[in-house]
Amino acid sequence: MAYNLYRLGILFDLPEWRQQAMDMAASLGGAITRYPTSFGNWACLLQEMVEGTNEIVILGEGYPGLQNEVLRKYIPYKVLMAAGQALAGYPLLASKTVASKTSIHLCRNYTCQLPVFSANELMLLINRPQKRN
Repeated sequence: MAYNLYRLGILFDLPEWRQQAMDMAASLGGAITRYPTSFGNWACLLQEMVEGTNEIVILGEGYPGLQNEVLRKYIPYKVLMAAGQALAGYPLLASKTVASKTSIHLCRNYTCQLPVFSANELMLLINRPQKRN
């Protein structure tokens, strides 16, 4: 359930749900790290929380083909939303502008990089070293 809360918190921009998932994971943190084979799903959630989630948005008329191309790539810790146009009901899709060419936006915590136009370009962005504070 914590994993569902975490992901839905990202998809619908509900920080309180993400925080609730973090609190749940934190309450089991010691057990997760001491007995990772007994808490596999919890360990995966904890690792995703530490590493961060790739928020991938595909927007434009050609989104089905580009979505399939992206889904063929191994991208851990991701949520993916795709549509032909911006949709107000989905925060990741709401503020994006549709370009003349179907675009891919890579975001982290709702902060997006400049769009790219192929799965290979997306992988270059994802694999680029992250700046840590």
